[in-house]
Amino acid sequence: MRPDDCHKACIALLAALAVGGCSLPTSWGAGRNIATTETQIVEETEVSNYLQTMYVLATADAEGQRRTFADLERKSARSPTTTNRLALALARITPGHPATDVSTGRAELERLLADPALLVESERQLVVVMLAELDQQQRIAGASVERLNDALVQANADRDRLARELEASRSRAAELQRELREAEEKLDAITRIERSIRERTDDEPPR
Repeated sequence: MRPDDCHKACIALLAALAVGGCSLPTSWGAGRNIATTETQIVEETEVSNYLQTMYVLATADAEGQRRTFADLERKSARSPTTTNRLALALARITPGHPATDVSTGRAELERLLADPALLVESERQLVVVMLAELDQQQRIAGASVERLNDALVQANADRDRLARELEASRSRAAELQRELREAEEKLDAITRIERSIRERTDDEPPR
């Protein structure tokens, strides 16, 4: 997948999640504790905020992207709460802005997910979705790299084959030139012999 394709896919995903984000905590996984209505509303609002920030980073102009990311960095540095850390990590994995740093963002998401006490259920589910999306993008990128490598191998094989054919053509051309020179030399020799015979015939007195 090309970078532009990844960017478009991310925008589409964020738009879909932003629209359906309110169902995120309750629609996945059976057997979990159901949050109270008030808690659920708070969690859904937080998830919507994360998604909205990611969408802005993916679609805003350069100045809007810069201001949004700088604000997230400032909040996380001043107050490294789980909310601020998660917002910054999600911003880092969002493609399409200058501060995108997938490896750093992914590492932070994995650290947050590894501690069950840090994330509420809606945040945990959001992180799971985003990590799954990164895995999918990595698989697609890996497949693309593999296809590119195959194409390069084939191109190198074709280049080597053409080089051999060119060398064979050059060798054949050199052989033909040698044969032509030999034929010309034989023709010159025959011409000299014929001329010599004519000259001797012309010099003989008539009988």
